[in-house]
Amino acid sequence: MKNKLWLAIDAAAAGALVAVLMAVVSIDAALTVLCPSLNEEQTAALTPADRVKHLRLAVSEPFIDPLMRQPWDDVGALLSSLGDGYKYDTVTGGDLRDPDKLRQYDVVFFSCGHGGVDPALTDALRAYVSQGGVLYASDWRYAAVAQAFPDLRAPELQGDGYEGLVTADVVDPGLREALKRDQITLRFEMRQWKTAAFKGDRVKVLLRGEYRSLRGMHEAPLLVKFSFGKGSVIFTSYHHGHQMDDQEKQLLKYLVFSTVVARVEQELETIQFKNQFSPAKSNLFSASQQSPKASYLYDNQKLGKLRFDLAFEDRGAELKLTVTSPRGKVYEKRGTSSLSIEIPEAELGEWRYTVTALQVPYENFAYLVSVSHGKK
Repeated sequence: MKNKLWLAIDAAAAGALVAVLMAVVSIDAALTVLCPSLNEEQTAALTPADRVKHLRLAVSEPFIDPLMRQPWDDVGALLSSLGDGYKYDTVTGGDLRDPDKLRQYDVVFFSCGHGGVDPALTDALRAYVSQGGVLYASDWRYAAVAQAFPDLRAPELQGDGYEGLVTADVVDPGLREALKRDQITLRFEMRQWKTAAFKGDRVKVLLRGEYRSLRGMHEAPLLVKFSFGKGSVIFTSYHHGHQMDDQEKQLLKYLVFSTVVARVEQELETIQFKNQFSPAKSNLFSASQQSPKASYLYDNQKLGKLRFDLAFEDRGAELKLTVTSPRGKVYEKRGTSSLSIEIPEAELGEWRYTVTALQVPYENFAYLVSVSHGKK
């Protein structure tokens, strides 16, 4: 009798347990319908969009030419022409003197225009760059930049140029390859434009030219870049004008791309120095869905370690670097931020390296690719 009773109890418990399990399954099924989990394909599809981090750009208020009623240096128009990835905020003179405001941006474009120089502006610009910001400044902003970084100022190179055409030598190899020429003719529309009068071990000259001023003919840098603290500065005598040919437009686009990759370029230089590699060649480019691939050649004339770096920020892109040796051996890496391929014993001859954009978060996504040699 007791056995039958216990059997009945066990059966009832088992039935209750089954009912509970069925209820749980039903609830789980209902939750699945209401809140379906993501499968691998869905996750992969969402990941790039989730990783997109747009550039935070600021452009100073443009100075309007009272005669032509147009901006002297319309950086905003140039950025807008590059697509949605280059949207920007317009900042006032007060914003430029506010370190907390500047800290919100990856890049600050301090476009040409009138404006005084005071300790608040000097301190804010210096702090912004030292903490990792990238500052692009042009023409009449020379005084503000020179005062913020006085140790790099070169008074003997300082000058005011006349309006007209200036033939500039393309000193930087990367810019020379991008423009496909050794010289470029620049059109200065107004007189008293300022030379890029900076010098020092940290100053890299990209353009240099001979210009005419009230005191005769002179030669000076027209485009420079330098690092300071964790950040970088790009200063250009030439800027966005009212009349520009294709070469001048290409130069300004190159400057924008150079500006937005300045942070990863500085990081790359630090890594190369730390690992005892000496840069031999670098290329600056941008990738779009319509133009996802670019190839370059490097003629290696030195035995030893050879390193290929692809430098770009983690903003939702996925790029692939393919390196092919003179004998046809292929090395390949892909990633969502900077990556490198190191060849321990690189053979002599022509190496091909190709960058393929597998995913870009926006059009004209800028990247830098560099070749360097290991020091013995």
